[in-house]
Amino acid sequence: MTPGVSTENGAKSGQAPWLQVAGYCAVSLVALGLDMALFLLLTTRIGAVLAAIASYAAGLVLHFLLSAGYVFDASQTGKARARLFTEYSLSGLAGLLLTAATVAVTVDIAGLAPAQGKGVAVAVSFITVFLIRRSIVFAARPT
Repeated sequence: MTPGVSTENGAKSGQAPWLQVAGYCAVSLVALGLDMALFLLLTTRIGAVLAAIASYAAGLVLHFLLSAGYVFDASQTGKARARLFTEYSLSGLAGLLLTAATVAVTVDIAGLAPAQGKGVAVAVSFITVFLIRRSIVFAARPT
């Protein structure tokens, strides 16, 4: 990558791909901390699937703010902030659906503890959503 040149994968100009992945991992860990803390708190009051949905949504908002500011180059997309957040949220919705389905299968059907089921869901959702965000949401506009 040449510094100052936009990339097709949403990376900030001049950013090595591994730095983007590392940044996304760091942002994800912060958002996951909020997600898991809220999830564990809510599972004492409501079912695991509803707790997973609510905690994921809170993590999504934090994740967007940190990702748009530190991981991806929103300016290269040519998208308005509202559209970017909408697309980001839709990619998060895909992750939310994966999370809810995974928690339902692992907790309600397979009998894992809620934290274990959530752990499996985190892995499945993380990989899928990163690829969507990198290749679609923050992709550079065609020149």
